[in-house]
Amino acid sequence: MSRSARPVSHRDQSPLSQWIERTLRSRGTRIKFKLKGNNLHILCEGKACPDQTLLLTRVLLALQQTDLNRLIPPSTPPLSTAALRSSERPRSPRLGSAHPPQPD
Repeated sequence: MSRSARPVSHRDQSPLSQWIERTLRSRGTRIKFKLKGNNLHILCEGKACPDQTLLLTRVLLALQQTDLNRLIPPSTPPLSTAALRSSERPRSPRLGSAHPPQPD
C-alpha cells in the first residue's frame, strides 16, 4: 500500500477503502486515508469543515461491528491506532486570475 494519502473512490475495491467509504460518506466531503506502519490516518475535507463529532460517532459505531485488521493485507502489521481528522478544503484560485487576491 502506498505511503501517500489516497482518496477513497468507487474504483478502489480494497476492503478497507470500502469500509471507510460506507462509514464516512457524506455529500460534499472528500475522504483520504493512508496506512503508515500500524497506524491508519483518515482525513475528511469539505467546503465547510465536516462535523468532527458526527464523524467520530460514525467511526465508533462502525468499529463496534468491524475488526479493521481483517480489512488490511495480511502482510500489514495489526493496526494499533486510527486517527481521524477533518478540515476545510483549501480553496483553489479562480481560473484566469494570474495572482491570488491580496488582503486589504
